[in-house]
Amino acid sequence: MKALFATAGGLALLASGALANSVTEASDSVTLNAVVQDYIAITNTSDSTLTVADVTAGSGVNGNNNDTNENKEDKALFTVIANVEYDIVLDWETWDDAGYTNPTPDWGLQANYYNSYADCSIGGAIKLDPNPNPDSRNDALPGGGTGTMTYDQGVPTFGHEYGIGTEASPNITTCDGDIAAPGTYSLEVAITVSKADT
Repeated sequence: MKALFATAGGLALLASGALANSVTEASDSVTLNAVVQDYIAITNTSDSTLTVADVTAGSGVNGNNNDTNENKEDKALFTVIANVEYDIVLDWETWDDAGYTNPTPDWGLQANYYNSYADCSIGGAIKLDPNPNPDSRNDALPGGGTGTMTYDQGVPTFGHEYGIGTEASPNITTCDGDIAAPGTYSLEVAITVSKADT
């Protein structure tokens, strides 16, 4: 009987302790974090084709370049998406890279516009246009024939379009007879966009 009483007393103590610590509601919070990393992308790339107007003249002749054309679709186009400030670096092959001798020092280093069918090249240069539309076509930056150029004014953007203009100099050529052969002369321009040094 004593053991039973002790057990009953123990049960009574446990019951009263549970009542003393009773919790019917609790509250707290958590934080959901979403980390956005540096983001840079190149989208919407498109090639261009220029129909050369005069094979006896350089890029200064109207029709031998499209860097100042009002129709932006005449240029090669690409769009940059970035949430950081960025630099654009363009690289292309020059006559030196292809093993050609530049015709005269006065004409300088030439971009290698190459005709695979005729196996010869014409000279020229490129221009990067940061705003390829009629109202800002004079903003185009000359790349010359140096083979590389950098544009370091890129700011965060959901999508900014750039143009690359062709400056063809068919009067500077490695083709037979010192005259540009018929056909398409191509120049591949590599585009690299990277986070700017701050």
